[in-house]
Amino acid sequence: MPVKLTAVINDTTGTLIASHYVNPKSKIACIFGTGCNAAYMEHVREIPKINNLGIDPDFDMAINCEWVCSDFTSALDAIFSDSD
Repeated sequence: MPVKLTAVINDTTGTLIASHYVNPKSKIACIFGTGCNAAYMEHVREIPKINNLGIDPDFDMAINCEWVCSDFTSALDAIFSDSD
């Protein structure tokens, strides 16, 4: 299949887009690795910051959420192993 590169994305967004391509009902992707990140699908009409860009409001857009998991005393302790 011919591919035209239009964006460079991280692993979380790539996981979401690949899953959404196979199953459009896929809405969320999470990566638990060296960091902890999530991405989700949102209707363009629900993103006021980009309303003036002329993007069809019925389109879906991947939203990437980056966060750092550096507090090992948090509620996420249950998912960490001794090597984390």
